[in-house]
Order: sequence, then C-alpha cells, then structure tokens
Amino acid sequence: MFTARTVEGCKVDIVMPPKERQYLEQDVINDGQGIDALYEALGNTQVQNAKSSVESDRLAILNKVESDVGFQALNNEVNNLLRGWMQGALAQLVETRENTNDEKCVDFCNRIGIILSKNGESNAAMKLYETALAICDTVLGENHIATAATYNNIGSVLDLMGDYEGALAKYEEALAINLSALGKTHPDVATTFKNIGLVLDKMGDYEGALAKYKEALVIQESALGKNHPHAALTYNNIGLVMMKMGNYDGALTKYKVVLAIRLSALGKDHPDVATSHNNIGNGLYAKGEYEWALSKYKEALAIRLSVLGKNHHDVASSYNNIGNVLYAKGDYECALYKYKEALAIEEAVLKKIHPDVARSYNNIGLVMMKMQDHEGALSNHKKALAIRLSTLGKNHPSVATTNNNIGCVLQEINDCEGALSNYQEALAIQLSVLDKDHPDVASSYNNIGLVMQNMGDYDEALLKFEVCLGILVDLLGKDHPDVATACGNIGSVLWSKGDFEGALSSYKEALEIRLPALGKNHPDVTTTYNNIGSVLYSMGDYNGAC
Repeated sequence: MFTARTVEGCKVDIVMPPKERQYLEQDVINDGQGIDALYEALGNTQVQNAKSSVESDRLAILNKVESDVGFQALNNEVNNLLRGWMQGALAQLVETRENTNDEKCVDFCNRIGIILSKNGESNAAMKLYETALAICDTVLGENHIATAATYNNIGSVLDLMGDYEGALAKYEEALAINLSALGKTHPDVATTFKNIGLVLDKMGDYEGALAKYKEALVIQESALGKNHPHAALTYNNIGLVMMKMGNYDGALTKYKVVLAIRLSALGKDHPDVATSHNNIGNGLYAKGEYEWALSKYKEALAIRLSVLGKNHHDVASSYNNIGNVLYAKGDYECALYKYKEALAIEEAVLKKIHPDVARSYNNIGLVMMKMQDHEGALSNHKKALAIRLSTLGKNHPSVATTNNNIGCVLQEINDCEGALSNYQEALAIQLSVLDKDHPDVASSYNNIGLVMQNMGDYDEALLKFEVCLGILVDLLGKDHPDVATACGNIGSVLWSKGDFEGALSSYKEALEIRLPALGKNHPDVTTTYNNIGSVLYSMGDYNGAC
C-alpha cells in the first residue's frame, strides 16, 4: 500500500477467491455478522502494528512510512481502500441476482442495504434500496409486503441523513401497505408505528411520537407478550420521549419496567441490561439526583466492561455519561478526563469522522469553556463541526447544534457579532429542516436573545425570549423545566431594563415550576432563589432578600 502511494503507476488490487464469495453471500443471508465484524476491524486499521520476521526491517519500514506519508494518512487510505472493496464485492453479489428480478432479489438487496447502513455507508445502502424498490414496482406491485419493507429501509436511511420529512413519508407508505396486507395487529405494523414514532420524536412532535409508540406497544403486547424484548424496547422509547417532555418520573417508571423485563429474560450481565441502568441514570440526572445517576452509570459501565471489553463503543458512551454528571457537579477536570477516555475509544473503534466522535469533541468543547479554555473549546467545537458537515451535510440539525455551541464560546469571549452570526446560522438550518415549533428552534431563539441582551438590545432580547417561551409552552406544557428557564431569562432581561416587578414575577413563575418538577435541592432551584433575592434587594426589600 505504501509503495502504491509513493511510486507512480503502482496500484493495489484486492481479489476474493470464488469459495470466499460463497461464504460472503451466506453471511448476508445470515444477517451479516461476519461483515459487521470486518467493518469494525476496518475502523481500527493500525499499519504501525504490522509484523515482520525481521525486527530491524519492520522498524526501518515503519520509520520510512512515518516520515514520508504518516501513519494516520496511510491508515485512512487502507481503510478507504478496504471499505471500497467491500462495497464492490457486495455490489457484485447483487449483480448476480438482479437477473432473477424476484422477491428473493429484493430481500437480498434489502439485507445488504441494512448491513451497509449500520456500518456508515448510507449512500451505498440507498442505492441498493432503490434497486429493490424498482424491482418491487415492476414485478411485485406497490401493495406487496416486500415493497413495504423497502420503504421502511429507505425511511431509515433518510432518518440517518436528517431528512425527517422524507423519512416520515416513506414510513407512512410502508404503514399503509402493511395495514392493508397484514392487518392492524401484525408485529410488522407495530415496527412501522415505532419507526414513525422515532422520526416524530426527532422532529420535536413528542405527543405524536408518544401516540405512535403506544399503538406499537398495544400490538406487541397482544401479539408477542408483555415480556417480549420488542415490547421492552417500545417501553424504553416511551420513556425516552417522556424525558423530553419533562415527565422524568414517568420516564423512570417506564425504564424500570424495561429493566425488570430484561433482567428476567437476559440476566443481570447482558448489554441491554446495562442500557437500562444507563437510561435510569439519565432520568435521575435530569432530576438533579447526580449521585444516584452516577451510581447507575457506573453499574452500566461495569457490565459493559465485563461483557464488551474496554474498547467498545458502548463503553465510550458510559464514559461520556459519567462525564456529564461530573460536569453538572462542577468537577470539570474529572469530566474532561472521562470525555477524553470516551474520545480515545471512539477514535479507535469508529471512523475518525463518525458522528459519535463529533459528540465527544462537542463534550470536550463544552467542559473546556467552563474551564475558561476558550481557545481549546473553540478548537474542539470546530472539529465537531467539520465531522458533522462531512458526515451529515450542511443542513442537518446536529450542524445547527454545533453552530450554537461555537456561538456560545464566541459570546463568552465577547465576540457578540460572531456569536450572533452563528446563532442565526443555526436558526436558519433548523427552520429549514425542523418544524418552527421544535425545541431546538426555541433554543436558538433563546441564544439570540442572550447575545442581544449582552449587546444591550433589551427590547429585541425580550422579543426572542418570548418567542422561545411560546414555543416551549405549546410544545411541552407550562410545567416543564425548560419553560422555567425561559421564564428566568425573561426575568433577567426585565431586571436589566429596570422592570423589577416584572422580573420578580417571572422569577417566581420559574420557581413555581422548578420546585415540584426538580425538588428543593436542585441547583436550578437554588439559582432561582438567588435571583429572587437579588431583585428584592434591588427593590430595597432587604429583609425579603435575606
């Protein structure tokens, strides 16, 4: 490979023996576990670990590679070459079956597409799904269950690419076919309801998502039983959306149901049990119960380390979650250490430009900003942005999130114009791909309000905060903790304007929401009491302030 890169006219070809092609085809039929393992290995290409019978030769070659090309560049080229070869080998398998133009060919295309999609090859997967759909249209008909399966798969890729409207349309086409062909109580109908719920969740339509998950659950419990893993997964999804709606106690109840099912069916050391401990930790974290959350995250980590090994992606996720708790507790040094542990694993087992690598850069950027390392924070957020632009495209919601984070750093260093530009860019992306009442849209209006308040434009800041509040109340209800945050921001800008009565009213609204939702010991409740005290002090009510 090194020679091919450095010598003109030299190239590398990869050839598969005919017998191996049969094994590859059989692996596709058996759900592609062998191919998944190969893709995982590709993500960990390390030419610097190459072996040689003569140690001096090995060292000489490695020194030459490092000085002329660099290990990272050569690792990337080897990785890309092998991934390209794998795509080509799978495409050849499809070509040998395309002449049959039947349901088996559709199934084969869909199977390969699923394998490619879960290994980060979304565009290649989409081409195969389109091939399958063309056969469905011409041979099987638009109402065939294979057509529905293909629409579901196309929807899943569009979902990954951030095209939620497109994904929703495909899922609804699949649902119509399945309802007609299979009836409303078939498990495949439940799967499609679940898929629709997932995309509605991402679009911020939490009520709609919850309704679809509940429809899926009714079917699954009837057709498969209350303790079936699919039912557990739907309970889990219901918990996730309840979390976003601010119903943390409801979410925890669902997560505990899932944990009980999984403990009974899988045993205490199964990775899915670790996921349940992790989700319970998320619920406790949201409630501000950081010590209990940390305990649950550590339970999840212990299982994952024991079963999956220290270099697994889920282990990295656990380190990120532990980092989040430490971040919330103000232990920024330890949080940074955990985020870096997560990043090291992800860079070893995933592609360098994987979205989860971007997430870890994002977390490192957030904690560096808290540590006043603004240069480091900006650098890490820009790395996250580069990865997300490359993997997700410029109009993806995650790109908007990164623009918002960059804006926060710029605002922190008093580059208000730069911050405003990034916030407005984020809002433009969100308005183009999300509903105008999405919580991320509300967040961008909030950020724009904050920077305008810093710039002294209190009237415009107040307008943005009120837009944010209106979205959140409509979406989440008046008792959600995020609504309390919006009330607090309105209180802050009214205080800046000298409207102490208005500020006091807004802070009291925030407190009335936070006390029952979060409990009296939550840090946000403490902050609200401090704000009320400060306003009372400004009004001359020194006894009330104390």
